[in-house]
Amino acid sequence: MKIAHAEVATGNAPLIMKLKHLGIVPLLKPHFQQALNKDKSEGVSKWDRMTVRLAVAHLLTWESWNHRTRKEYQDLIKERSAILEEVKPLSKHFVELRTYESARHKQLKEIAFADDERPFTIGSRMIRSWPRVQEMWQKSGNTLENRKKILADLQTKLKGKFGDPDLFNWLAADGREHLWNDADPVTALVKINIADRLLQNRKEYSLMTFADARIHPRWCMYEAPGGSNLRNYELKKVNSDLKLKIALLERQPDSTLCESSFEVFLAPSGQLANLSEEKVDGVQKKLKFSYSSSHQQYSGEPGGAEILFDRPFMEHKSDESIIESGNPGPVWFKLTINVDYLGPKEWLDGRGKIQTPPSVHHFNSGLAKKSKHTSLLEPGLRVMSVDLGLRTFASCSVFELVKGKPKAGLCYPAADGKNDSDPAKLWAKHERSFKLSLPGEDVSKEAIAKRR
Repeated sequence: MKIAHAEVATGNAPLIMKLKHLGIVPLLKPHFQQALNKDKSEGVSKWDRMTVRLAVAHLLTWESWNHRTRKEYQDLIKERSAILEEVKPLSKHFVELRTYESARHKQLKEIAFADDERPFTIGSRMIRSWPRVQEMWQKSGNTLENRKKILADLQTKLKGKFGDPDLFNWLAADGREHLWNDADPVTALVKINIADRLLQNRKEYSLMTFADARIHPRWCMYEAPGGSNLRNYELKKVNSDLKLKIALLERQPDSTLCESSFEVFLAPSGQLANLSEEKVDGVQKKLKFSYSSSHQQYSGEPGGAEILFDRPFMEHKSDESIIESGNPGPVWFKLTINVDYLGPKEWLDGRGKIQTPPSVHHFNSGLAKKSKHTSLLEPGLRVMSVDLGLRTFASCSVFELVKGKPKAGLCYPAADGKNDSDPAKLWAKHERSFKLSLPGEDVSKEAIAKRR
């Protein structure tokens, strides 16, 4: 009792009592508890706890997303300011280039569907191959005819990789040599245009989308068997099928709600086949599932679950009366399982999760940098190299680190900082190679020959 009294005195209880005295809490009346057809003095129901949890989670998600949006917006402003400072010496040429953009925009309004909301600007696709054009003009583009011939030859050669011919011909005109001969204001202007377009499309802050029963629903949440905060679900195996038992709310004729238990069969799923359950020793009401998925046997403790509706059906159904009559369309039961790791025990940490061997950090070092983990390399370490390709799903090779260069077989020197002639030098000795194919993939000899 003394411990409990101390926790009340030093925990959140004094703050809650003060907020109640000021009339700040409760923030809202428990909706479901008021609507449930039961004793109102029972306190906050588990359904109200779920709604508060969903509301808080939605608020926190919006808050984090808003911080991210504002940061990205401010980063773009800083990036644009840096670009303006970088190209400031070339700004005297921008007036002439802006004149071309205005004339081009006026022309597009007459022959296309351009509007003044998004005026025409020179973009990155328009100046494709521009460095090559500029280089050739500087070498042999002393006359307008030569410059146009260079453009024609490059356009024929590069085809789709060539930039905008109208812009290049405009730049090729006599009197505009200062736009490409000594400097490159065209590329500088494109950098500004790209930054302006990104800033225009980026929102300064993120708007919150409030919940809506049909357009933006929130999913009903359940806890695993033995949970005490939310309603629990139960899964039972009936022959080869799975039966789900959950609690739902039914609206009564007097507009009150009544909690009822329902049992439904789940559609067969290859993700949860051959399910069996067993109680965890020493823990009351705690279960453990064993099941098979993708021809592999797994086990784990059941976690939280949600009821999911088909969003396209809910959002785009023209006749809302169908939904109001009790037909929500397809329904899914989303189940989470804390899967037990299948790795060897020596790979697991104190929490039972796979820990990264220290020597792995050596292979995460880039080739251009000297590894700081060469001291962790030792003989006997085996590494598998995987190459994802087109001709097969994956090509794999297994290597083993050995001390001293092998006398026979394929091997490569390890980057351990030692000379190849050093007897203690580590070498990656090739053990075997194999290929992985996608399930059901059967490539014929004719198809392999065509791929080559």
